[in-house]
Amino acid sequence: MTIKHLVIPGGGPMGIQALGALQHLEKSGFWNINDIKSIYATSAGAIIAMLLALKFEWNAIEDYIVLRQWHEVYSVNITQIFEAYTKKGIFDYSLVENFYKPFFEARDLPLTMTMKEFYEYSGIELHFFSLELNSFEIVEINYKTFPDIPVLQSIQMSCAIPMIIAPVCFDGKCFVDGGIINNYPIKYCFENVNNVKEIFGIKNVYDKKENNIVKNESTMLDYIVHFVSRLVNFASEESTFNEILPYELKYNADYMSLDNIKKALYSGEIRKGLIDNGIKAAEEFLSNLENLKDKEESIEKTQEEN
Repeated sequence: MTIKHLVIPGGGPMGIQALGALQHLEKSGFWNINDIKSIYATSAGAIIAMLLALKFEWNAIEDYIVLRQWHEVYSVNITQIFEAYTKKGIFDYSLVENFYKPFFEARDLPLTMTMKEFYEYSGIELHFFSLELNSFEIVEINYKTFPDIPVLQSIQMSCAIPMIIAPVCFDGKCFVDGGIINNYPIKYCFENVNNVKEIFGIKNVYDKKENNIVKNESTMLDYIVHFVSRLVNFASEESTFNEILPYELKYNADYMSLDNIKKALYSGEIRKGLIDNGIKAAEEFLSNLENLKDKEESIEKTQEEN
């Protein structure tokens, strides 16, 4: 069995947890980045997918995520608040550009690199998903459907959380966070891959806590993020995809909220905790996989003896 295709969901800070799981599983030999042919991802998953495709050492990625002072990089000032009225979001393309700039510079890659150019460089097909707001349809972004757009712009298209990250608008279309109605793009991977044993997916199972509510003291941004988060969960629960995926890691996930976004932004300890949670989930996945393998071998041996 060789894993050749990854499916990574959105979920805000939960993307860091996915990173921890993927890190442990590759270090354990379950998958190898050099075997990967395609990655299907939405929103925060798209951010992780790009990091994987750049093929940096895990220690470098983890240190960057955990140790960098993200609250200083992405601070919000009064000018941004006023400009958000016309930009349709507090942050714009510069959010994505600032995140990846050190990685692209280390690889001597231009920040303007297109989807097609990145595929030719990495050999990995990136399949990102965005909601085109005017038609309210999911759009698949890859090097064939959008060969000439900057690969970093494709990430903004997939993770443009309403009011927080500005949408990408061109040719009469407006692209926002694909996680709103397609947070886990597993069915698209199934459509393009013949052998399901070559697919590994990570799926969020959302924890329905009573404190995941909008209250009187909630702000407008709290309200918007909560609304988007509930749409994501509703879309996941209403999914009609019923195929069995042999290699799928499921873990509990918190609803995305402005509060947990801010906590992850400000605290390296919380970010490290998310990575550790992902590692723990990966350890349990491998343990269950080994138990299943032993059970199957025992059944086969019994059948042979009979």
